[in-house]
Amino acid sequence: MEMREPAVKLVLERQSTYESQRAVIRSIANKFGVTPEIVRKWVRRARIDEGKRPRLTTEERGRWRSRYSVQRGSDL
Repeated sequence: MEMREPAVKLVLERQSTYESQRAVIRSIANKFGVTPEIVRKWVRRARIDEGKRPRLTTEERGRWRSRYSVQRGSDL
């Protein structure tokens, strides 16, 4: 989690200096010692949480999971 925010910030800041988002993600992933897929998911989640991509935010997902697990627990 400590690496996530700086990595996402670098990807978003440096996108315009690379030929593609894939290239910047690959570069940043190498610098942080993680796979490009991990960085891609971090960036995607950050954009969702900022409201720049349509999906449930991390907070909304947490609330949904809490409600769902409570409902499932009462059904058991």
